[in-house]
This record gives sequence, C-alpha cells and structure tokens, in this order.
Amino acid sequence: MAEDPDWLSVPPTPNNLRSRTHEQLLHLHDVWANNQFKRVLVEEEINQRFLGRIGDLTERLIAAVNQVEGAVKDLVSSSDRLERLTVRLNFLTIVLVVLTVFAVLTPLGVEIWHFYHPEKDSVPILFRLPSPPVPTNANPSR
Repeated sequence: MAEDPDWLSVPPTPNNLRSRTHEQLLHLHDVWANNQFKRVLVEEEINQRFLGRIGDLTERLIAAVNQVEGAVKDLVSSSDRLERLTVRLNFLTIVLVVLTVFAVLTPLGVEIWHFYHPEKDSVPILFRLPSPPVPTNANPSR
C-alpha cells in the first residue's frame, strides 16, 4: 500500500485486482461493501487465489498419498515376510524341543535298560590271544 498511494482509485478490473496483495483485497472488500459489483470482483479474486492454493495443496496431498502408498506396500511385504519367518521359527523351536527331549531321554533310557538287564558275569572266551613276549635285559652290566 505504501508504494502506490492511489491504489484505491485504480478501476477494479480483474488484471488490476490480481496485482494486489491479499491484505489490499480484504481492505478493498471492506471499502467497497456498498458497491456490489466491485465487492463481487474482489470476492472473485480472493476465491480464485484460494482455489489456486487449494489446487496446489491438493497436488501436494496426492504426491504424499502416493508416497505413503508405496511405504504401506513395503510395510505389507515386510510384514508378510516376517510372519512367514515367525511360523518357520515356531516350527524349528518345536523340532529343537523334541530333539532336546530325545537327547536327554536316550542316555536315561540306556541307563534304565542296563539297570534291569545286567551283564552276565562270565563271558565265554572263544579263543585266547598269544601273550606278548617278555622283554629281556639286553645290558647285563648293570
């Protein structure tokens, strides 16, 4: 407003109104409250600016939604993979528990079997191995 002291006297054409700031348009709207034609022109310019801003914001919103959609797809894929790995881990945990129980019970079963089935006292020897030769003293000077 300071750069053009006669900005209120400029005719309210759409081109003239486009060059005005938002504050100037609001002031013109108040000044021309009794002149419906001028007031409608100012309101139309304000509405056009709002529609332009809404259009820009809508484009940014669409871009953000597309970005979020990609992130959601990645998250769903990762979640599915994590779910499959969890099922596999549960299966492997059960296998590990079964193998651990088997590893603990096997020696216990062997000991119980030995307890109820003692070895026989005498085992028949089918043949005898020859006795090893007795070493002789090779150095008699001692």
